[in-house]
Amino acid sequence: MEFEVRVVGGIESCFVSLPLSLIQTLQSTRSGFLPPVLALELRSLKNNHQNLWHVAWSGSASSSSSSIEIAQQLADCISLPDHTIVQVRASSHLPKATEITIEPHGVDDWEVMELNSEHAEAVILKQVGIVHEGMKFPLWVHGHNVTVFLVVSTNPKNSVVQLVPGTEVVVAPKSRKRYVDSDHDPNIQDSDKEHPNAKILLRIQDPKLKLCHRLEVNDVDLSVVLTSVAFIHPETAKNALFDNLQLVVITRKVVSEDSLSTQKSSALTKSTLTTKETKLESLTRKEVSRKTVVRLIYSDMVALGHVILPQSLRYYLRADLHSWVYAKSCNITPQKDVPLLTLSPCQYKLFGKENTLTDTNFSATDSRKNRKTRNTSLNAHLIAGTGITDWSTHEELLNSLSPNRVKDDAEDVDEPYIAKGQEGLLDAWFIGQLNAIASYTSVEISSLILGNETLLHFEVTGGKFQSCEKKQVPSDRSSKTGMEVGESPAELLYLLTTSELSHSGQEATYELFLEDEYKGIDNLKQLKMFGKIDLGDPIFLDSMDDRPLEKSINSDISSLSWIGTAASDVIYCLTFLLSPSTGKLFTEHNRRLPGHVLIYGPSGSGKTLLATAVAKSFEEHGDILAHIVYISCSRLSLEKPSAVQQELEKYLSEAREHSPSLVIFDDLDNIVSSSSDAEGSQTSTSANALIAFLMEIIDEFGERRQSICGTGDIAFIACAQSLEKFPKSLSSSGRFSFHVQLAAPAVSERGAILKHEIHKRSLQCSEEILLDIAAKCDGYDAYDLVLAYLQSNLFDLNIVNLMV
Repeated sequence: MEFEVRVVGGIESCFVSLPLSLIQTLQSTRSGFLPPVLALELRSLKNNHQNLWHVAWSGSASSSSSSIEIAQQLADCISLPDHTIVQVRASSHLPKATEITIEPHGVDDWEVMELNSEHAEAVILKQVGIVHEGMKFPLWVHGHNVTVFLVVSTNPKNSVVQLVPGTEVVVAPKSRKRYVDSDHDPNIQDSDKEHPNAKILLRIQDPKLKLCHRLEVNDVDLSVVLTSVAFIHPETAKNALFDNLQLVVITRKVVSEDSLSTQKSSALTKSTLTTKETKLESLTRKEVSRKTVVRLIYSDMVALGHVILPQSLRYYLRADLHSWVYAKSCNITPQKDVPLLTLSPCQYKLFGKENTLTDTNFSATDSRKNRKTRNTSLNAHLIAGTGITDWSTHEELLNSLSPNRVKDDAEDVDEPYIAKGQEGLLDAWFIGQLNAIASYTSVEISSLILGNETLLHFEVTGGKFQSCEKKQVPSDRSSKTGMEVGESPAELLYLLTTSELSHSGQEATYELFLEDEYKGIDNLKQLKMFGKIDLGDPIFLDSMDDRPLEKSINSDISSLSWIGTAASDVIYCLTFLLSPSTGKLFTEHNRRLPGHVLIYGPSGSGKTLLATAVAKSFEEHGDILAHIVYISCSRLSLEKPSAVQQELEKYLSEAREHSPSLVIFDDLDNIVSSSSDAEGSQTSTSANALIAFLMEIIDEFGERRQSICGTGDIAFIACAQSLEKFPKSLSSSGRFSFHVQLAAPAVSERGAILKHEIHKRSLQCSEEILLDIAAKCDGYDAYDLVLAYLQSNLFDLNIVNLMV
């Protein structure tokens, strides 16, 4: 029989899919039983020359009745053209490989493999069925990268061997050149020379604390934010061959717009106009590629696989919280002669992913004003508003740092004072960075590296610089490094720039040394190390705003005692889906991972409260740090079906780009309910299309999870009122199959809810009164109970104001 080979996307393994007719034919030749992995020979006669390809099949059926489907990457590796007509022959009695030796095919493949070496054997045995010497094959590692390998040798030596669970996989990485250059700070190892291609993909962790060093300059209380460093866990760094204080370049990972299969889903057909508008938006959006040169500092406060950056530096990279960045060894030899520098005051202009930003037109969105952001907002001096920007505070700081500063009542500030202030500001930044690095590492270094653009971030406290806000800031670390409780400081940004390029055309770097006579000083005098500095015009830096949560998450697990074991059951299930270690155990023991979570029960039973409290626990879990995506399906139900799918695509793209993520579909039954209303079949058709869409998404994530050894990166929680009305296809195995039922709260449970809400507001009330209110509020949820509490007239107006 002859079949056509079709090269398709969406397959993340080296197994082909066969048409059903071919599967039936193969079964008939083997008494109806086929092995888990079947080796096939594909032969094609073209121009009197016979071509032969070896592939493997593991049970998947193709979508076509006459075509063999193969992954694009595998077809490229074995040089199998699309639409080739082949004859198929099953290979029997292949020898089982006891050991194979492979090596990355290229430098980029070597880098990816080195960073994920512990997953190599398990991933290869799961994604590859047969190999032979000289064969190239792709490997999907963690779903983020496709790595190409070359088979160096097999044991036993044969034309084709089969991989089995006992096969030992030996990875032989390509050798790399070693460079020697002693022209460095003596306290810093030359690992960037020794491993010039070291590179790692890291996820941004919320620092919680502001990282800065305090100085006093001309009676100005100045905190220098550490924009020259990034923090990384020692184990993560060593796996990537990075040493403490190593110089690296950090860039944001740009995620493809087509990363979700939803882009090609036919569940809901998009109009040609919509497609054209989407392409036009992607072309007009200004994607600025920025990078920064920093030194890595080992720190146990960072989770494995993560990096901590100052928030202002993250905004400079246009990277939002939990997004991914690359850290790569900086191989550019720093120049010693610093050129003319320009110091420009600057502010950020933030936009969401769905907004367009151009050089001449910026439209600020007001939507984030009423929505909870994921972390503490930057000071108002750092974020540009919609009105005219006042840059006088930046100028006043320069004046205050000048040795002969102008009096406060002076109307004009002469250029010489500003120039001296620029020098003082840069000296303070330089000394602050060095002292802070010494505080965190106990190693004194005497140099810093400047790139073509270097971000300077200062916090100024006291007098005219004082903000009217009060906020909680991190506690002191070493009497000078860290923050303390007090008035909110004024935060100011400057950008230090040079337009020179290196001889290779790349951005240049410059090394600044601190002479021995100036080491250990805090009250600065002019160091005279920056040369001439021009004061540039104020500039705006466009950046990515953290997507705000639609719902504030204020409750935690401790508030759910009245739910019983439901919270622990949900956490137990989700841990297997989100934790790399537990998920891997399931795969190693051939156990099926649990499905995603469906919480159902009547209104007011605590479904949303349970889902959000569990989400918060995973967001704060040190080994997971889940990114939370909350979807209000009751709000989406008011939109047109096509708009609903587009909104869901945005949410799910966010989940993938920030994985590991936990997605909450609150009131999912509102958009996929099996019941119909006055519109009849139209509503049913729309609901069925959305059901098909969600099934495709969940199945895709499930297949991806299996292809990376059970290390899941996306988990889902759905809330619905009734299991009977919830679509059976969505609650089946592997989808929302972990069911948690909540009953309407009884009197004691409503009393517990009410007690928690009252204590959360630091108020007092007797148990007797709380239970009396709870007894009169049958069917009330937490929000209704608080309203009833306020309306009971038990407290005066001042207390009510506190609660509102």
